[in-house]
Amino acid sequence: MSGPDLRRVRAVAPDPALPAAAALRRAALQELDDAQAALRRGDARGVHQARKGSKRLRALGRLLRDLPLPASAGRDARKINSLLRQAAQALAAPREAAVALETFRRLKRPGGIPVADWRRLGQSLRRRAQVGQKAPARALAAAGAALGQVRELLAALPDAPLKPADLRRGLRKSRKRARKAFRHALPGDSEALHEWRKRAKRLEAVQALLEPLLQEPAVAPRRLEELTDVLGLHHDLQLLPLRPGLSRQQREWLAQAARAPAAALERQARRRGARLFG
Repeated sequence: MSGPDLRRVRAVAPDPALPAAAALRRAALQELDDAQAALRRGDARGVHQARKGSKRLRALGRLLRDLPLPASAGRDARKINSLLRQAAQALAAPREAAVALETFRRLKRPGGIPVADWRRLGQSLRRRAQVGQKAPARALAAAGAALGQVRELLAALPDAPLKPADLRRGLRKSRKRARKAFRHALPGDSEALHEWRKRAKRLEAVQALLEPLLQEPAVAPRRLEELTDVLGLHHDLQLLPLRPGLSRQQREWLAQAARAPAAALERQARRRGARLFG
């Protein structure tokens, strides 16, 4: 993988000395402030950090809907989720171009593809990644505006007397969704595997949020992290032949090169999933 590995920028931990609702709100606001600061840099690293922070905040939004909060909080959580999705989509293109190049570099050239053609394909992906190293000003502005609205909604979230049992119930719901997605991910169904990854990532984020408040160790956090990494690599391979600007022949070559490693990653993910959710 080229460049620094930024996949594991850690979440802000809630303060266990505060009431649970206040601790979650403060952690979310700090996470958002960090994302906005990273976004203001405008470079590839900053954009990636902002997108990661947005995804963790979406996990918090889902958790809020699972907790016994006033109905207005549930409505606001849905608005937060929608705005965070908008922000992530505005910033997607530069990161996706970089990931496509990283994924290509991990592939082996199939024997039937001429060396010169394979090299030209890599050069094309590299040019697109270089062009996208800095997000367009319009995309940064759109993402920044969405995050600004999210901050207002987070700051207005009401306090509620959440008990440890409420938090555990919310955690169980996240785990149940991840287990259900695992069981629904049929062999070869890339879309279902991606949905499983999203649910597993959300569980990973929710566990990290609640561990300091419950003062209990998360369930197999390292295994869950490794699973989401494997599923992420699988998703990257599935997306590679779909990149814009490729010829039909190039798409076929990439699909051919990705087939075996994608199948191996799927098998590995299923083994790991069976240990976690079986």
